[in-house]
Amino acid sequence: MRASRNAGSKKGLISLTTALGKTFISIFHAKEYGGNVLFLAHIVDILNQAENSFLLAWPEIKNNIGYVTGEEKVFNKQVTLASIQALSRVHTLELFDPKYFDTIKIDETHHATSPTYSKVINYFKPKLPLGVTGTHERHDGKQAHIELREVELPVPGPDQILVRVKAASLNRGEFILGHGLHKSGSAKPIGMEASGEAVACGNA
Repeated sequence: MRASRNAGSKKGLISLTTALGKTFISIFHAKEYGGNVLFLAHIVDILNQAENSFLLAWPEIKNNIGYVTGEEKVFNKQVTLASIQALSRVHTLELFDPKYFDTIKIDETHHATSPTYSKVINYFKPKLPLGVTGTHERHDGKQAHIELREVELPVPGPDQILVRVKAASLNRGEFILGHGLHKSGSAKPIGMEASGEAVACGNA
């Protein structure tokens, strides 16, 4: 991380499995480079755990930690622990200067493409946004993978209908397929159980 940042990298990623110290690594990194730090998470329990980690790894900062949540908002601390739900509100977000934070640590960074996360990430101009996520590897070395992408709208064939999905569920079968545990050996698009509106019909 140090070498990457010193070389001019504009973003970073820490990917480790649970309980291997991702949060501590990010705190030690922020401590080394100083400045203001934003720790961003989607639930308050994670923020509380992060505060404990900050106090252990960076005890000098104990009187300079503030929360931005639905119930508490402190804007003038060196370390800010913020829930994405609270910080993404316009009247809250704009109370911060876009360049206020030197390091932004994004917990569970696989959420970062959602509209609320993107709104916050695009607003701030830190020296380094630092994503943190877990990597779950299988014993056979393969990776479970979910990809979100746009595809061309299909044209229904004979005896087919095109459905605009309004709701979908994830079930055990999709977990098995997604992890390559089915004899077919291939994953299918998620959301096999779905309901919605028929928008086109193929020829009979």
